[in-house]
Amino acid sequence: MTCLPLANSTFCPSLQLYTGYIPDGLGITDIASFDEYMRHSIATAPSDAASNFGDIFRNPNVFNCPGWNGDGLRYLQSSLCAYFAGMAFQYGPPASWWSDAEEAGMCARFVKPVPLCRGTLRRFEESWVSVFADRRSCPVGENEAAQGLRGFITSVKDYLSANDNEGDAKCLVAESVAERNHCGFQTAAEGSRFCESADVEQEPCCGNANLQSMRSPSRSSSLPASSPRFICVQVD
Repeated sequence: MTCLPLANSTFCPSLQLYTGYIPDGLGITDIASFDEYMRHSIATAPSDAASNFGDIFRNPNVFNCPGWNGDGLRYLQSSLCAYFAGMAFQYGPPASWWSDAEEAGMCARFVKPVPLCRGTLRRFEESWVSVFADRRSCPVGENEAAQGLRGFITSVKDYLSANDNEGDAKCLVAESVAERNHCGFQTAAEGSRFCESADVEQEPCCGNANLQSMRSPSRSSSLPASSPRFICVQVD
């Protein structure tokens, strides 16, 4: 494994003071390769090299969701950033492992929790489960590989900010501008569709002006529809 400072990451800009725990086998050696990994991990469109998260999601030998259109997953980028930073607290080597006192505890040197709201991770998990529940996209539902990845990502929840509320200014709701402006989705169109049937009290992000301007005036509340992406990792 590698302990990688997240300073200068373009995909996890709010975690500049944190360190990511990088399991072996991901091909991540520096912040440039970390960002490249993240780029593929949130890409839902098919790629020529079949290396995007969307490719893995549709692959019958991995998540087996051939009908998935790439829509529905919320706060994926934010959750992946929180995952790597949270893993530093969970699996990072203790200070006694380091010979250089200045690097001691490099993986988990900060006492403060990862600033992302726990509610953000909860919404990610709800959307993940919702996507796999759609048998048109995923004919066999959430298989063992998908359950494993969901378990890995959500295992860091206790290392996130205890301020669980999306409306709580004391915690970070989203890591990317797109997710912050679109209720966790990558596009305004998808966020707007979601908010047409969402309860604004339960989903304060639907009050965002960017989405309000796109909403149909005749629709109001209920609950979401959701979807996924990528990072297959193994922790020894």
